[in-house]
Amino acid sequence: MEVHHPPDLHHQPKPWKEYFVEFIMIFLAVTLGFFAESLREYRSDRAKEKEYVISFLKNLAQDTSDLNYFISENKKKVNGLDTLGDVITRYLDNAEFYEQNFDNLYFDSVYQYCSLYIGLKYIFQSSNATMVQLKNSGEFRLIQTGHAGDSIAVYDVINERTQLNSNIYMDLSTQLFDTWARCLDLSYLTRNRSFLYVPRSAIIAGPDGMKYFYNKTIQCAATIDSYATTHLKRQLECARRLIAYLKKVYNIS
Repeated sequence: MEVHHPPDLHHQPKPWKEYFVEFIMIFLAVTLGFFAESLREYRSDRAKEKEYVISFLKNLAQDTSDLNYFISENKKKVNGLDTLGDVITRYLDNAEFYEQNFDNLYFDSVYQYCSLYIGLKYIFQSSNATMVQLKNSGEFRLIQTGHAGDSIAVYDVINERTQLNSNIYMDLSTQLFDTWARCLDLSYLTRNRSFLYVPRSAIIAGPDGMKYFYNKTIQCAATIDSYATTHLKRQLECARRLIAYLKKVYNIS
């Protein structure tokens, strides 16, 4: 008769070296997985970073083009307002003469310069779509190469200062337009676009009113001159340097 012995269920304990080897293998697997994931995220972040920089460079290119235009147009506006101030000064210095000896050419020139240089405003607005996206998405942290992040942040601060001065420009231009409306009959503009033979009645302000008009004109001209030659020019120079730097750091042609 065959006898079956129960199996021996008592295992011998593993040597501690086997546990150590298993630990090392698990540790290495987890660590390598972590490094692989970190490498994948790093490459993904660097790819996103370069995409953002390329997009930002396009915005900067548009800014430089717009800044050149607005600097040029505002300089023309300043020259025109200065000339308008000179024309008004002629009246203030010889108000009695102009009242007694009516001169169509003088009043024609007042209307011409007012219509050309008071109504239009040349206010710069940055092409900041990429910057807004970086801020709103929280991905500005991705800009890590070299000093690119700091340089872009500096440009953003300069742009914000420019916008503050744009608001001052807008307010003074509005005040000047309102002063123009109080001193001159604007309804005449709709009746005579050629500004020839403007009647004396079209000038509805006396010497005191024209003096106030002159002061506002010169104040506005000085503000726009500072806006164009200081703030816009500084932002243009910063944009040009930033374009050159980003292209160099990110090897973009």
